[in-house]
Amino acid sequence: MDANDIKVKEAIGFKEYLEIGDSYYQKNDIDSAIKNYYSALKIDSTNPKVLLNIYIKFSSTQFLNTNDKLMKEICLFFLNQQNICHRYGFDNFLRFTLYSKNKDFIGNYKLNKHYKFNDKLVSILNDKILQLILKRCLVVDSDLEEFLTQIRKNLLEIYTSRTNDIIKRIYKFLICFAEQCFFNEYIFKFTKKEEKLLLKVEKELSKKKKIDEYDLLLISLYKPIKSLNFLNNKLGIYQSKSKDFNDYLKFTFRDSEYENNLANEIREISKINNKKSLIVKHQYEENPFPRWRTTNLPDKTDLKDFIYKKTKNHFIDYDLKKKKILIAGCGTGQQILNYSGINDVDIYAVDISKTSLGYAKRMTDQYKIQNIKYFQTDLLNIDLLKESFDMIVCTGVLHHMEKPFEGLKSLCKVLKPNGFLKLGLYSTIGRSSIKELRSDIERLDLDFNKKNMSRIREIISNSENNEIKNLSKFTDFYSTSGFRDLIFNKIEHTFSLIEIKNEIFKHNLKFLGFEVISNYLQMFKVYYPDYNSELNLMYWNDFEINFPKTFVSMYNFWVSKNYLPKMVKN
Repeated sequence: MDANDIKVKEAIGFKEYLEIGDSYYQKNDIDSAIKNYYSALKIDSTNPKVLLNIYIKFSSTQFLNTNDKLMKEICLFFLNQQNICHRYGFDNFLRFTLYSKNKDFIGNYKLNKHYKFNDKLVSILNDKILQLILKRCLVVDSDLEEFLTQIRKNLLEIYTSRTNDIIKRIYKFLICFAEQCFFNEYIFKFTKKEEKLLLKVEKELSKKKKIDEYDLLLISLYKPIKSLNFLNNKLGIYQSKSKDFNDYLKFTFRDSEYENNLANEIREISKINNKKSLIVKHQYEENPFPRWRTTNLPDKTDLKDFIYKKTKNHFIDYDLKKKKILIAGCGTGQQILNYSGINDVDIYAVDISKTSLGYAKRMTDQYKIQNIKYFQTDLLNIDLLKESFDMIVCTGVLHHMEKPFEGLKSLCKVLKPNGFLKLGLYSTIGRSSIKELRSDIERLDLDFNKKNMSRIREIISNSENNEIKNLSKFTDFYSTSGFRDLIFNKIEHTFSLIEIKNEIFKHNLKFLGFEVISNYLQMFKVYYPDYNSELNLMYWNDFEINFPKTFVSMYNFWVSKNYLPKMVKN
Protein backbone atom coordinates (compact mmCIF):
# COMPACT_ATOMS: atom_id res chain seq x y z
CA MET A 1 0.00 0.00 0.00
CA ASP A 2 1.60 3.29 -1.09
CA ALA A 3 1.43 6.67 0.68
CA ASN A 4 -1.60 7.86 -1.29
CA ASP A 5 -3.55 4.71 -0.46
CA ILE A 6 -2.75 5.18 3.23
CA LYS A 7 -3.95 8.78 3.12
CA VAL A 8 -7.21 7.76 1.45
CA LYS A 9 -7.78 5.00 3.99
CA GLU A 10 -7.09 7.41 6.87
CA ALA A 11 -9.48 10.01 5.42
CA ILE A 12 -12.23 7.40 5.16
CA GLY A 13 -11.55 6.20 8.69
CA PHE A 14 -11.53 9.78 10.01
CA LYS A 15 -14.91 10.51 8.44
CA GLU A 16 -16.43 7.23 9.65
CA TYR A 17 -15.34 7.77 13.25
CA LEU A 18 -16.84 11.27 13.21
CA GLU A 19 -20.13 9.98 11.83
CA ILE A 20 -20.29 7.17 14.39
CA GLY A 21 -19.45 9.66 17.13
CA ASP A 22 -22.24 11.97 15.95
CA SER A 23 -24.67 9.06 15.94
CA TYR A 24 -23.84 8.12 19.53
CA TYR A 25 -23.95 11.77 20.59
CA GLN A 26 -27.48 12.17 19.19
CA LYS A 27 -28.52 9.09 21.18
CA ASN A 28 -27.01 10.70 24.30
CA ASP A 29 -24.42 7.92 24.62
CA ILE A 30 -21.70 10.47 25.33
CA ASP A 31 -19.02 8.03 26.44
CA SER A 32 -19.19 6.07 23.16
CA ALA A 33 -19.36 9.33 21.19
CA ILE A 34 -16.19 10.73 22.77
CA LYS A 35 -14.40 7.40 22.25
CA ASN A 36 -15.10 7.53 18.49
CA TYR A 37 -14.35 11.24 18.24
CA TYR A 38 -10.98 10.59 19.85
CA SER A 39 -10.29 7.79 17.35
CA ALA A 40 -10.91 10.36 14.61
CA LEU A 41 -8.55 12.87 16.22
CA LYS A 42 -5.80 10.26 16.49
CA ILE A 43 -5.97 9.98 12.70
CA ASP A 44 -6.07 13.76 12.08
CA SER A 45 -6.13 16.54 14.69
CA THR A 46 -5.13 19.34 12.30
CA ASN A 47 -8.66 20.57 11.54
CA PRO A 48 -9.19 23.31 14.17
CA LYS A 49 -12.97 23.37 13.74
CA VAL A 50 -13.33 19.61 14.31
CA LEU A 51 -10.86 19.68 17.21
CA LEU A 52 -12.68 22.54 18.95
CA ASN A 53 -16.13 21.01 18.39
CA ILE A 54 -15.05 17.71 19.98
CA TYR A 55 -13.25 19.48 22.82
CA ILE A 56 -16.36 21.54 23.66
CA LYS A 57 -18.42 18.33 23.79
CA PHE A 58 -15.81 16.73 26.04
CA SER A 59 -15.69 19.78 28.32
CA SER A 60 -19.46 20.10 28.70
CA THR A 61 -20.09 16.44 29.52
CA GLN A 62 -20.45 14.69 32.87
CA PHE A 63 -19.14 11.21 32.12
CA LEU A 64 -20.83 8.21 33.73
CA ASN A 65 -19.61 4.74 32.73
CA THR A 66 -16.11 5.51 31.56
CA ASN A 67 -12.98 3.62 30.68
CA ASP A 68 -10.56 5.47 32.99
CA LYS A 69 -7.48 4.48 31.03
CA LEU A 70 -8.95 5.83 27.80
CA MET A 71 -10.25 9.00 29.47
CA LYS A 72 -6.81 9.73 30.92
CA GLU A 73 -5.36 9.35 27.44
CA ILE A 74 -7.99 11.77 26.08
CA CYS A 75 -7.28 14.27 28.88
CA LEU A 76 -3.56 14.21 28.09
CA PHE A 77 -4.32 14.65 24.38
CA PHE A 78 -6.37 17.80 24.98
CA LEU A 79 -3.99 19.19 27.61
CA ASN A 80 -1.16 18.98 25.07
CA GLN A 81 -3.08 20.98 22.44
CA GLN A 82 -2.12 24.65 22.08
CA ASN A 83 -5.14 26.16 20.32
CA ILE A 84 -7.89 25.40 22.82
CA CYS A 85 -8.88 27.10 26.07
CA HIS A 86 -7.95 24.50 28.68
CA ARG A 87 -9.96 26.06 31.49
CA TYR A 88 -13.19 24.85 29.86
CA GLY A 89 -12.09 21.25 30.39
CA PHE A 90 -10.79 21.80 33.93
CA ASP A 91 -13.53 19.83 35.74
CA ASN A 92 -13.14 16.76 33.54
CA PHE A 93 -9.35 16.93 33.55
CA LEU A 94 -9.39 17.07 37.34
CA ARG A 95 -11.81 14.17 37.64
CA PHE A 96 -9.33 11.78 35.99
CA THR A 97 -6.31 12.70 38.12
CA LEU A 98 -4.84 10.44 40.79
CA TYR A 99 -5.60 13.30 43.17
CA SER A 100 -9.34 12.88 42.58
CA LYS A 101 -9.13 9.08 42.71
CA ASN A 102 -7.47 9.27 46.14
CA LYS A 103 -9.64 11.83 47.92
CA ASP A 104 -10.09 9.53 50.96
CA PHE A 105 -6.33 9.08 51.34
CA ILE A 106 -5.80 12.85 51.05
CA GLY A 107 -8.66 13.57 53.46
CA ASN A 108 -7.10 11.44 56.21
CA TYR A 109 -3.94 13.56 56.19
CA LYS A 110 -5.90 16.77 55.78
CA LEU A 111 -7.11 16.47 59.38
CA ASN A 112 -3.50 16.44 60.65
CA LYS A 113 -2.55 19.36 58.40
CA HIS A 114 0.64 17.55 57.45
CA TYR A 115 1.21 15.26 54.49
CA LYS A 116 3.63 12.35 54.64
CA PHE A 117 5.49 12.27 51.36
CA ASN A 118 5.27 8.51 50.90
CA ASP A 119 5.21 6.73 47.54
CA LYS A 120 1.46 7.18 47.16
CA LEU A 121 1.55 10.95 47.65
CA VAL A 122 4.57 11.26 45.37
CA SER A 123 2.68 9.36 42.66
CA ILE A 124 -0.28 11.75 43.06
CA LEU A 125 2.02 14.75 42.63
CA ASN A 126 3.82 13.17 39.67
CA ASP A 127 0.57 12.44 37.83
CA LYS A 128 0.97 13.93 34.33
CA ILE A 129 -2.65 15.11 34.17
CA LEU A 130 -2.35 17.03 37.44
CA GLN A 131 0.94 18.57 36.33
CA LEU A 132 -0.51 19.72 33.01
CA ILE A 133 -3.56 21.15 34.78
CA LEU A 134 -1.19 23.25 36.89
CA LYS A 135 0.60 24.45 33.74
CA ARG A 136 -2.38 25.04 31.47
CA CYS A 137 -5.35 25.90 33.71
CA LEU A 138 -6.09 28.26 36.53
CA VAL A 139 -6.93 26.06 39.55
CA VAL A 140 -10.60 26.85 40.20
CA ASP A 141 -11.39 24.23 42.81
CA SER A 142 -11.33 25.14 46.51
CA ASP A 143 -10.42 21.61 47.68
CA LEU A 144 -7.49 21.39 45.27
CA GLU A 145 -6.36 24.87 46.33
CA GLU A 146 -6.44 23.81 49.97
CA PHE A 147 -4.47 20.64 49.16
CA LEU A 148 -1.83 22.55 47.20
CA THR A 149 -1.55 25.23 49.90
CA GLN A 150 -0.83 22.57 52.51
CA ILE A 151 1.58 20.71 50.21
CA ARG A 152 3.48 23.94 49.64
CA LYS A 153 3.78 24.57 53.39
CA ASN A 154 4.97 21.02 54.08
CA LEU A 155 7.49 21.15 51.22
CA LEU A 156 9.00 24.34 52.59
CA GLU A 157 9.27 22.79 56.05
CA ILE A 158 10.91 19.66 54.64
CA TYR A 159 13.31 21.61 52.45
CA THR A 160 14.52 23.89 55.21
CA SER A 161 15.08 20.86 57.44
CA ARG A 162 17.62 19.61 54.86
CA THR A 163 15.52 16.62 53.82
CA ASN A 164 15.93 17.18 50.11
CA ASP A 165 15.45 13.67 48.69
CA ILE A 166 11.66 14.16 48.54
CA ILE A 167 12.06 17.45 46.67
CA LYS A 168 14.22 15.78 44.03
CA ARG A 169 11.59 13.09 43.43
CA ILE A 170 8.97 15.71 42.52
CA TYR A 171 11.13 18.09 40.48
CA LYS A 172 8.70 18.34 37.55
CA PHE A 173 5.72 18.80 39.88
CA LEU A 174 7.57 21.71 41.51
CA ILE A 175 8.06 23.35 38.12
CA CYS A 176 4.37 22.99 37.23
CA PHE A 177 3.30 24.15 40.70
CA ALA A 178 5.58 27.20 40.45
CA GLU A 179 4.01 28.10 37.10
CA GLN A 180 0.53 27.80 38.65
CA CYS A 181 1.46 30.09 41.54
CA PHE A 182 2.84 32.67 39.12
CA PHE A 183 -0.29 32.31 36.97
CA ASN A 184 -2.69 32.88 39.88
CA GLU A 185 -0.42 35.70 41.15
CA TYR A 186 0.28 34.04 44.49
CA ILE A 187 -3.29 34.05 45.74
CA PHE A 188 -2.82 31.06 48.10
CA LYS A 189 -2.70 32.05 51.75
CA PHE A 190 0.45 31.53 53.85
CA THR A 191 1.52 31.69 57.51
CA LYS A 192 4.06 33.76 59.44
CA LYS A 193 6.13 30.63 59.85
CA GLU A 194 6.29 30.18 56.10
CA GLU A 195 7.43 33.79 55.68
CA LYS A 196 10.35 33.17 58.07
CA LEU A 197 11.34 29.89 56.39
CA LEU A 198 11.13 31.50 52.96
CA LEU A 199 13.41 34.32 54.06
CA LYS A 200 15.90 31.70 55.20
CA VAL A 201 15.89 30.06 51.74
CA GLU A 202 16.33 33.46 50.06
CA LYS A 203 19.33 34.35 52.25
CA GLU A 204 20.98 31.04 51.51
CA LEU A 205 20.39 31.42 47.77
CA SER A 206 21.88 34.92 47.79
CA LYS A 207 25.15 33.50 49.13
CA LYS A 208 25.49 30.84 46.45
CA LYS A 209 27.62 31.49 43.38
CA LYS A 210 25.45 29.34 41.15
CA ILE A 211 21.69 29.26 40.78
CA ASP A 212 20.15 26.51 42.86
CA GLU A 213 17.06 25.39 40.94
CA TYR A 214 15.41 23.84 43.98
CA ASP A 215 15.86 27.04 46.01
CA LEU A 216 14.43 29.05 43.15
CA LEU A 217 11.43 26.77 42.68
CA LEU A 218 10.56 26.80 46.39
CA ILE A 219 10.77 30.59 46.48
CA SER A 220 8.67 30.95 43.34
CA LEU A 221 5.83 29.06 44.99
CA TYR A 222 5.41 32.20 47.12
CA LYS A 223 6.60 35.21 45.13
CA PRO A 224 7.73 36.25 41.63
CA ILE A 225 11.40 35.54 41.06
CA LYS A 226 11.86 38.93 39.39
CA SER A 227 11.58 40.33 42.95
CA LEU A 228 14.94 38.67 43.73
CA ASN A 229 17.06 41.60 42.59
CA PHE A 230 20.33 39.86 43.42
CA LEU A 231 19.51 37.19 40.80
CA ASN A 232 18.21 39.23 37.86
CA ASN A 233 21.47 39.30 35.90
CA LYS A 234 22.11 35.59 36.41
CA LEU A 235 18.54 34.62 35.48
CA GLY A 236 18.77 36.59 32.25
CA ILE A 237 21.45 34.25 30.88
CA TYR A 238 20.84 31.05 32.84
CA GLN A 239 20.28 27.82 30.88
CA SER A 240 19.23 24.67 32.67
CA LYS A 241 19.83 21.12 31.49
CA SER A 242 16.07 20.69 31.89
CA LYS A 243 13.80 21.94 29.10
CA ASP A 244 10.93 22.09 31.60
CA PHE A 245 12.92 24.42 33.87
CA ASN A 246 13.88 26.64 30.93
CA ASP A 247 10.21 26.85 29.92
CA TYR A 248 9.32 27.77 33.51
CA LEU A 249 12.00 30.46 33.55
CA LYS A 250 10.68 31.90 30.30
CA PHE A 251 7.10 32.02 31.58
CA THR A 252 7.81 33.40 35.05
CA PHE A 253 10.72 35.74 34.29
CA ARG A 254 11.72 36.36 30.68
CA ASP A 255 8.22 36.86 29.30
CA SER A 256 7.69 39.70 31.78
CA GLU A 257 10.86 41.41 30.59
CA TYR A 258 9.77 40.95 26.99
CA GLU A 259 6.31 42.39 27.77
CA ASN A 260 7.93 45.48 29.29
CA ASN A 261 9.93 46.03 26.11
CA LEU A 262 6.83 45.60 23.96
CA ALA A 263 4.84 47.98 26.16
CA ASN A 264 7.49 50.67 25.78
CA GLU A 265 7.10 50.51 21.99
CA ILE A 266 3.32 51.05 22.05
CA ARG A 267 2.21 54.52 21.05
CA GLU A 268 0.46 56.68 23.63
CA ILE A 269 -2.00 58.84 21.70
CA SER A 270 -3.09 61.00 24.64
CA LYS A 271 -2.18 61.73 28.24
CA ILE A 272 -4.57 60.23 30.75
CA ASN A 273 -5.73 63.10 32.96
CA ASN A 274 -9.11 62.00 34.33
CA LYS A 275 -8.60 61.16 38.02
CA LYS A 276 -10.92 58.16 37.98
CA SER A 277 -9.27 56.84 34.82
CA LEU A 278 -5.88 57.11 36.53
CA ILE A 279 -7.16 54.97 39.43
CA VAL A 280 -8.32 52.29 36.99
CA LYS A 281 -5.05 52.53 35.06
CA HIS A 282 -3.07 51.98 38.26
CA GLN A 283 -5.04 48.82 39.07
CA TYR A 284 -4.48 47.21 35.68
CA GLU A 285 -0.83 48.25 35.60
CA GLU A 286 -0.33 46.37 38.88
CA ASN A 287 -2.58 43.45 38.00
CA PRO A 288 -3.22 43.03 34.25
CA PHE A 289 -6.50 41.18 33.79
CA PRO A 290 -7.26 38.53 32.75
CA ARG A 291 -4.08 36.46 32.77
CA TRP A 292 -4.30 33.63 30.23
CA ARG A 293 -2.08 31.07 28.55
CA THR A 294 -4.18 29.40 25.84
CA THR A 295 -7.46 30.10 24.10
CA ASN A 296 -9.78 28.77 21.41
CA LEU A 297 -8.95 30.00 17.94
CA PRO A 298 -12.00 31.05 15.89
CA ASP A 299 -12.94 29.90 12.40
CA LYS A 300 -12.03 32.10 9.48
CA THR A 301 -15.00 34.16 8.29
CA ASP A 302 -15.89 37.37 6.46
CA LEU A 303 -17.05 40.39 8.44
CA LYS A 304 -20.54 40.36 6.90
CA ASP A 305 -21.01 36.67 7.82
CA PHE A 306 -19.69 37.29 11.35
CA ILE A 307 -22.10 40.20 11.86
CA TYR A 308 -25.05 38.23 10.56
CA LYS A 309 -24.27 35.24 12.78
CA LYS A 310 -24.12 37.47 15.86
CA THR A 311 -26.99 39.86 15.13
CA LYS A 312 -29.13 38.41 12.29
CA ASN A 313 -28.55 41.76 10.58
CA HIS A 314 -26.81 42.43 7.30
CA PHE A 315 -23.61 44.43 7.16
CA ILE A 316 -24.06 46.84 4.25
CA ASP A 317 -20.75 47.66 2.62
CA TYR A 318 -20.93 51.22 1.26
CA ASP A 319 -17.30 51.34 0.15
CA LEU A 320 -14.55 48.97 -0.95
CA LYS A 321 -12.01 50.04 1.64
CA LYS A 322 -10.47 47.55 4.04
CA LYS A 323 -12.69 47.22 7.09
CA LYS A 324 -11.60 48.32 10.55
CA ILE A 325 -12.45 46.87 13.95
CA LEU A 326 -11.83 48.61 17.26
CA ILE A 327 -11.34 46.60 20.47
CA ALA A 328 -11.97 49.36 22.99
CA GLY A 329 -10.39 48.22 26.25
CA CYS A 330 -8.57 45.14 24.93
CA GLY A 331 -6.94 44.32 28.28
CA THR A 332 -4.49 41.41 28.00
CA GLY A 333 -5.63 40.50 24.50
CA GLN A 334 -7.74 37.39 24.95
CA GLN A 335 -10.80 38.91 23.34
CA ILE A 336 -8.69 40.08 20.40
CA LEU A 337 -8.32 36.40 19.51
CA ASN A 338 -12.11 36.09 19.32
CA TYR A 339 -12.12 38.47 16.34
CA SER A 340 -8.81 37.43 14.77
CA GLY A 341 -10.56 34.99 12.43
CA ILE A 342 -12.34 37.78 10.52
CA ASN A 343 -10.78 38.04 7.07
CA ASP A 344 -9.25 41.15 5.55
CA VAL A 345 -9.67 43.61 8.44
CA ASP A 346 -7.38 45.83 10.47
CA ILE A 347 -7.86 45.51 14.23
CA TYR A 348 -7.14 48.54 16.43
CA ALA A 349 -6.63 47.50 20.05
CA VAL A 350 -6.60 50.22 22.71
CA ASP A 351 -6.34 50.11 26.48
CA ILE A 352 -5.63 52.42 29.38
CA SER A 353 -2.85 50.14 30.74
CA LYS A 354 0.47 49.74 28.93
CA THR A 355 1.28 46.69 31.05
CA SER A 356 -1.88 45.01 29.79
CA LEU A 357 -1.07 46.03 26.22
CA GLY A 358 2.42 44.52 26.53
CA TYR A 359 0.86 41.24 27.69
CA ALA A 360 -1.64 41.38 24.81
CA LYS A 361 1.08 42.06 22.23
CA ARG A 362 3.19 39.15 23.48
CA MET A 363 0.26 36.75 23.33
CA THR A 364 -1.01 37.82 19.90
CA ASP A 365 2.57 37.60 18.58
CA GLN A 366 2.71 34.09 20.02
CA TYR A 367 -0.40 33.20 17.99
CA LYS A 368 1.14 34.90 14.92
CA ILE A 369 -1.65 37.45 14.48
CA GLN A 370 -0.25 40.29 12.41
CA ASN A 371 -3.15 42.65 11.63
CA ILE A 372 -3.31 44.44 15.00
CA LYS A 373 -2.34 48.00 15.86
CA TYR A 374 -1.94 48.78 19.57
CA PHE A 375 -2.47 52.15 21.25
CA GLN A 376 -2.66 53.44 24.81
CA THR A 377 -5.41 55.94 25.52
CA ASP A 378 -8.43 56.78 27.61
CA LEU A 379 -11.68 56.01 25.74
CA LEU A 380 -12.66 59.64 26.29
CA ASN A 381 -9.94 60.54 23.77
CA ILE A 382 -10.59 57.78 21.25
CA ASP A 383 -11.32 60.33 18.50
CA LEU A 384 -7.59 61.19 18.52
CA LEU A 385 -7.02 57.97 16.61
CA LYS A 386 -8.56 59.88 13.68
CA GLU A 387 -10.20 56.70 12.43
CA SER A 388 -13.77 55.46 12.02
CA PHE A 389 -14.76 51.83 12.49
CA ASP A 390 -17.10 49.30 10.93
CA MET A 391 -17.32 47.34 14.18
CA ILE A 392 -16.45 48.20 17.77
CA VAL A 393 -16.20 45.80 20.71
CA CYS A 394 -16.27 47.30 24.22
CA THR A 395 -17.08 44.75 26.93
CA GLY A 396 -16.31 45.12 30.61
CA VAL A 397 -14.96 48.65 30.17
CA LEU A 398 -17.57 51.42 30.33
CA HIS A 399 -18.75 50.44 33.82
CA HIS A 400 -15.23 51.20 35.13
CA MET A 401 -15.32 54.79 33.85
CA GLU A 402 -16.30 57.84 35.93
CA LYS A 403 -19.13 58.58 33.48
CA PRO A 404 -19.84 55.40 31.49
CA PHE A 405 -22.18 56.97 28.97
CA GLU A 406 -19.64 59.66 28.15
CA GLY A 407 -17.48 56.71 27.09
CA LEU A 408 -20.36 55.41 24.97
CA LYS A 409 -20.70 58.84 23.39
CA SER A 410 -17.00 58.75 22.44
CA LEU A 411 -17.42 55.33 20.84
CA CYS A 412 -20.46 56.44 18.85
CA LYS A 413 -18.42 59.31 17.39
CA VAL A 414 -15.98 56.87 15.79
CA LEU A 415 -18.55 54.24 14.77
CA LYS A 416 -19.45 54.41 11.09
CA PRO A 417 -23.09 55.17 10.21
CA ASN A 418 -23.64 51.56 9.18
CA GLY A 419 -21.45 50.17 11.96
CA PHE A 420 -22.05 47.58 14.67
CA LEU A 421 -21.15 47.86 18.35
CA LYS A 422 -20.90 45.14 20.99
CA LEU A 423 -21.21 46.31 24.60
CA GLY A 424 -20.76 44.55 27.92
CA LEU A 425 -22.16 46.23 31.06
CA TYR A 426 -22.69 45.04 34.63
CA SER A 427 -26.24 44.24 35.71
CA THR A 428 -27.50 45.75 38.98
CA ILE A 429 -29.63 42.66 39.58
CA GLY A 430 -26.94 40.20 38.49
CA ARG A 431 -24.27 41.72 40.75
CA SER A 432 -26.45 42.33 43.80
CA SER A 433 -24.47 39.94 46.02
CA ILE A 434 -21.18 41.50 44.90
CA LYS A 435 -22.52 45.00 45.55
CA GLU A 436 -23.53 43.91 49.05
CA LEU A 437 -20.05 42.57 49.74
CA ARG A 438 -18.38 45.65 48.26
CA SER A 439 -20.49 47.83 50.56
CA ASP A 440 -19.22 45.85 53.56
CA ILE A 441 -15.63 46.30 52.37
CA GLU A 442 -16.12 50.06 51.98
CA ARG A 443 -17.71 50.28 55.42
CA LEU A 444 -14.73 48.44 56.94
CA ASP A 445 -12.38 50.69 54.93
CA LEU A 446 -10.40 47.71 53.56
CA ASP A 447 -7.84 48.58 50.90
CA PHE A 448 -6.63 46.01 48.43
CA ASN A 449 -3.66 44.03 49.74
CA LYS A 450 -2.76 40.36 50.22
CA LYS A 451 -3.93 40.28 53.82
CA ASN A 452 -7.34 41.81 53.11
CA MET A 453 -7.77 39.69 49.98
CA SER A 454 -7.23 36.50 52.02
CA ARG A 455 -9.60 37.79 54.66
CA ILE A 456 -12.42 38.49 52.20
CA ARG A 457 -11.89 35.20 50.37
CA GLU A 458 -12.27 33.38 53.68
CA ILE A 459 -15.43 35.34 54.51
CA ILE A 460 -16.88 34.35 51.12
CA SER A 461 -15.94 30.68 51.46
CA ASN A 462 -17.43 30.40 54.96
CA SER A 463 -20.49 32.59 54.43
CA GLU A 464 -23.87 31.25 55.44
CA ASN A 465 -25.41 33.47 52.78
CA ASN A 466 -25.54 31.27 49.66
CA GLU A 467 -25.46 34.29 47.36
CA ILE A 468 -22.15 35.37 48.90
CA LYS A 469 -20.76 31.84 49.15
CA ASN A 470 -21.48 31.23 45.47
CA LEU A 471 -18.91 33.90 44.60
CA SER A 472 -16.31 31.23 45.37
CA LYS A 473 -17.51 29.45 42.22
CA PHE A 474 -16.51 32.39 40.01
CA THR A 475 -13.29 31.90 38.03
CA ASP A 476 -12.20 35.37 39.19
CA PHE A 477 -12.16 34.12 42.79
CA TYR A 478 -9.00 32.11 42.04
CA SER A 479 -6.48 34.71 40.87
CA THR A 480 -5.26 37.97 42.38
CA SER A 481 -6.07 40.09 39.32
CA GLY A 482 -9.45 38.38 38.95
CA PHE A 483 -10.39 38.81 42.61
CA ARG A 484 -9.28 42.41 42.62
CA ASP A 485 -11.41 43.08 39.53
CA LEU A 486 -14.36 41.21 41.03
CA ILE A 487 -14.38 42.67 44.55
CA PHE A 488 -11.87 45.50 44.97
CA ASN A 489 -12.33 47.53 41.79
CA LYS A 490 -12.36 51.17 42.89
CA ILE A 491 -14.58 52.36 40.03
CA GLU A 492 -17.66 50.30 39.22
CA HIS A 493 -21.18 51.06 38.01
CA THR A 494 -24.11 48.74 37.44
CA PHE A 495 -27.19 49.27 35.31
CA SER A 496 -30.78 48.23 34.86
CA LEU A 497 -32.17 47.34 31.46
CA ILE A 498 -34.42 50.41 31.67
CA GLU A 499 -31.32 52.62 31.94
CA ILE A 500 -29.67 50.82 29.05
CA LYS A 501 -32.80 51.12 26.91
CA ASN A 502 -32.90 54.87 27.51
CA GLU A 503 -29.21 55.32 26.64
CA ILE A 504 -29.52 53.26 23.48
CA PHE A 505 -32.36 55.51 22.37
CA LYS A 506 -30.46 58.67 23.37
CA HIS A 507 -27.45 57.70 21.28
CA ASN A 508 -29.55 56.82 18.23
CA LEU A 509 -28.68 53.12 18.44
CA LYS A 510 -30.73 50.06 17.57
CA PHE A 511 -30.77 47.08 19.95
CA LEU A 512 -29.92 43.84 18.09
CA GLY A 513 -30.01 41.27 20.87
CA PHE A 514 -28.10 39.70 23.75
CA GLU A 515 -25.37 37.11 23.73
CA VAL A 516 -26.91 34.94 26.43
CA ILE A 517 -26.66 31.32 27.55
CA SER A 518 -28.92 29.25 25.28
CA ASN A 519 -30.89 27.78 28.21
CA TYR A 520 -31.96 31.26 29.28
CA LEU A 521 -32.88 32.23 25.74
CA GLN A 522 -35.04 29.12 25.40
CA MET A 523 -36.77 29.94 28.70
CA PHE A 524 -37.28 33.52 27.56
CA LYS A 525 -39.00 32.36 24.35
CA VAL A 526 -41.35 30.18 26.39
CA TYR A 527 -42.47 33.24 28.34
CA TYR A 528 -42.41 35.59 25.34
CA PRO A 529 -43.04 33.54 22.18
CA ASP A 530 -43.80 36.51 19.91
CA TYR A 531 -41.73 36.94 16.77
CA ASN A 532 -38.56 38.96 17.57
CA SER A 533 -39.59 39.19 21.24
CA GLU A 534 -35.87 38.81 22.10
CA LEU A 535 -35.37 42.35 20.77
CA ASN A 536 -37.73 43.83 23.35
CA LEU A 537 -35.74 45.16 26.30
CA MET A 538 -38.86 45.61 28.44
CA TYR A 539 -39.55 41.89 28.12
CA TRP A 540 -35.96 41.16 29.12
CA ASN A 541 -36.29 43.50 32.09
CA ASP A 542 -39.29 41.53 33.37
CA PHE A 543 -37.53 38.23 32.66
CA GLU A 544 -34.41 39.25 34.62
CA ILE A 545 -36.51 40.23 37.64
CA ASN A 546 -37.93 36.70 37.65
CA PHE A 547 -34.61 35.02 36.80
CA PRO A 548 -31.94 37.20 38.43
CA LYS A 549 -29.01 34.94 37.44
CA THR A 550 -29.59 35.51 33.72
CA PHE A 551 -26.93 38.23 33.46
CA VAL A 552 -24.81 37.37 36.50
CA SER A 553 -21.65 38.00 34.47
CA MET A 554 -22.81 41.07 32.56
CA TYR A 555 -25.15 42.20 29.80
CA ASN A 556 -23.41 41.38 26.51
CA PHE A 557 -25.36 42.81 23.59
CA TRP A 558 -25.12 44.22 20.08
CA VAL A 559 -26.38 47.53 18.75
CA SER A 560 -26.04 49.38 15.47
CA LYS A 561 -26.40 52.97 14.41
CA ASN A 562 -29.80 53.90 13.04
CA TYR A 563 -28.87 55.01 9.57
CA LEU A 564 -30.77 56.15 6.52
CA PRO A 565 -28.58 56.61 3.44
CA LYS A 566 -28.93 59.93 1.68
CA MET A 567 -31.15 59.93 -1.40
CA VAL A 568 -29.26 60.64 -4.59
CA LYS A 569 -30.94 63.31 -6.74
CA ASN A 570 -31.46 62.62 -10.44
